[in-house]
Amino acid sequence: MKLIFSVYTLLVATFIYAQEPEVSYKDLGFTKKIKKVETFTYSMEDKMVLDRSSDSYIFDKNGNITHHEYHIYGKYASSTSENSTYENGLLVKREILVKDRPNFDAIITFQYDKKKNLVKKTYQSKLYKNDFTFSYDDKSQLFEIKGNYANNYSVERFYYEKERLVKSINQYFSRDSIQSETIKLYIHDEVVIECNPKNKLFIVYLNENLQNMVLKMKYPEPIQNLNGIETEITFEELSVLKLKEGLLNDRNKPFRLIEANEVKKQNEHKDWIAQAGIYFRHKKNENYISFRKITYADGSVSGSTDFDIFTVNELNSKLHE
Repeated sequence: MKLIFSVYTLLVATFIYAQEPEVSYKDLGFTKKIKKVETFTYSMEDKMVLDRSSDSYIFDKNGNITHHEYHIYGKYASSTSENSTYENGLLVKREILVKDRPNFDAIITFQYDKKKNLVKKTYQSKLYKNDFTFSYDDKSQLFEIKGNYANNYSVERFYYEKERLVKSINQYFSRDSIQSETIKLYIHDEVVIECNPKNKLFIVYLNENLQNMVLKMKYPEPIQNLNGIETEITFEELSVLKLKEGLLNDRNKPFRLIEANEVKKQNEHKDWIAQAGIYFRHKKNENYISFRKITYADGSVSGSTDFDIFTVNELNSKLHE
């Protein structure tokens, strides 16, 4: 169950710059101001519900997130809430409370420069404190994030081509030795490929309006193939659609493993109100379905959190096309 929801979060998350917080309705993918969003997700086996979770956001009049709650029910029951504080329109504090697990409670604070760029983020819990510092170039583009932990540190650097983010490299250090490294490639500020040079595969995130997909590509020389795609992203403005077409062709079939797939149902504002997903793990398929109720700032309501078997059947048929 925990794995299903971690994959679910991975699929629907907006991959912007690592460590930057989700603040407004726009960060969650909405184009119209929101007052409240409620989501119920069900773990499924065939047409049986095995478990469920709920996720809700509340926004202020400016469209900023003020409260976020996440609940998992059943065997792995847990409850987490987040309360956000703003000053002059900027997020300055986020308090995280985990029910019955006080050691996981935390306070995150944020500091900004005169240009309103985030320059420092501090994560403080009862057990540890992590600091992140953000540096920018002369165009106010994020250049570097340094993370300081209890016994090690990390450095993530961002690379641009024609003022477009195309790559980042995140390195974790212990006693000044690199312990791990992650390379990411971006299209329109969203991560599309992630690779660890020591692994013989890379992960591809193909996020579109109505379908999200995660692939694992087991190329014999993953870094060489990554460099080829990076060239396309940098000089040919490769789109997610073109990348998807290339990786899903017959030539790449021997190297391709579909890790997760998700399809959505949208309303008239192109906001999703239902989505179904499948995660392929150890030759076993794990399924989920999510229903969402959106209350817009103008008082209009779209969608419902009620379980609807007709929508389940509709989305599952698209999922297996």
